[in-house]
Amino acid sequence: MTLLRPRRPAKAVRLRARTVLDSDGDPVESWDDPLREPLKRATVDSVTSTEEDGVVRRLIEAERLLFLPHAADLTRFDRVELGDEVWRVHGDPVVRTALSSGTYTKAHLTRVAG
Repeated sequence: MTLLRPRRPAKAVRLRARTVLDSDGDPVESWDDPLREPLKRATVDSVTSTEEDGVVRRLIEAERLLFLPHAADLTRFDRVELGDEVWRVHGDPVVRTALSSGTYTKAHLTRVAG
């Protein structure tokens, strides 16, 4: 838990592309109707930074940190739905086991454009 920004519970759903056949009969990845799996007990932290454009300051909120207090079936190819926004898993999620906190999964998310 951070001291500056407490974690907030989030309704998170893992989205995974389905494999469908294209017009030639070859298997391809499709996001038209992804497989949906709720990620239970998820919390999300905002990762923010500022940019200076001359004298104009803008707050950039294009990243999130997803934390799950268990080992999760989450890969770098998945997407995560948080509310009405879709986020892409950025890099490989990290699953760790510690004596004090047990097993947990951590993943960086970036916003999907459009």
